[in-house]
Amino acid sequence: MNMNEEYKKIVAMKSNLKRWKNNETFSPYNIELHMVSKCNTKCKYCDGRPWFYNKREMNFGSFLKIVKQCIDLGVQEFRFSGPEPTIRKNELITLLKIIGKHKRTSSISTNASLLEKEDLKKIVKIKGIKMYISFDSHIPSIHNFLRSSKSAFNNVMRTLSIIKRLKLKNNLNYPQIILVSVITNMNYNKILDFIEFVKEYQIRHIIFQPLIIQTTYATKLKLNRYQLKSFISKIDSIQKLLKKYGIDSNIHDLRNKKYFEKSTNSFGLMLDDSNNNQDLMFNVPCFDPWWSISILHNGYIGPCINLAEKNKISLKNHSIKEIWYGNFFNDLRSKIFNKNYPQACAQCKVCANKIVELEKGRLIQLKTKL
Repeated sequence: MNMNEEYKKIVAMKSNLKRWKNNETFSPYNIELHMVSKCNTKCKYCDGRPWFYNKREMNFGSFLKIVKQCIDLGVQEFRFSGPEPTIRKNELITLLKIIGKHKRTSSISTNASLLEKEDLKKIVKIKGIKMYISFDSHIPSIHNFLRSSKSAFNNVMRTLSIIKRLKLKNNLNYPQIILVSVITNMNYNKILDFIEFVKEYQIRHIIFQPLIIQTTYATKLKLNRYQLKSFISKIDSIQKLLKKYGIDSNIHDLRNKKYFEKSTNSFGLMLDDSNNNQDLMFNVPCFDPWWSISILHNGYIGPCINLAEKNKISLKNHSIKEIWYGNFFNDLRSKIFNKNYPQACAQCKVCANKIVELEKGRLIQLKTKL
């Protein structure tokens, strides 16, 4: 994400908070859609959100209705997230085409295992689309082990190679490729080689994500204090190499070891940051209720997947517009703004990138005098 995109989002976030404070209406900027209740891999560090499994998924007509409602509501960004959205790839691609025709941006978070060449031929023609591809290591044995799949590495390389060829052949700019790499004790000291390896595939951005302990095995993958110190010491070299190849990244923001040491207590980290800031936008630990909507495969809706599942507010009984402007979201906004946080917030395990975004927002705000 470049500075212009970040600036645009920060402006929208702050505008929504001000409108809320002034009792004015405002539209959600982002919607995150979880179309599926399952994943086709079992990553070592991921719990797979077990409450997703064995629950009925809404049909395509329901998701089509959701997308149309969100376009009418003014949503600018559509994110299709896990467990693995490409399990319903034909329906997914149809929705992506509709979103593109309305000149909204969209993204897919994927392990890149299920998209074939014919699927990718359709995706590269959609303007404003990004693909977040999980890729932990350029060493096949490491990536395959972490993803618990013997074909995981080959699947990523096949997808990246096809996309590169299609974009070059047709002189296309999309999809923008963002790699997401979870930092573990198996890859923390191989980042420079990883960058050298992926630079040939028109990578626009790499997100380095601190490990979140979600499984028993994940504790074995956590960096010890010596490994963490070593990783942080190499950040300058990593940043220099990324700049050489024109790749954006969040690596600079990971200098602070708290993102690794306390990554499992994400809400606690956000609380610490918000308590030290007096600005309207940043004195709340989480801005999702003013900014975002998450919709689960079964129609539950909330500002995030945690609150969507815990509160069980369903689209079966209300429209998205009714819920966004209704008591559920408004009560959440008031509670969070006044630091009366729902119990589900204490169980938040969002990746540390959300916290990093807050700190980036503060920097952008200072530089641009928002």
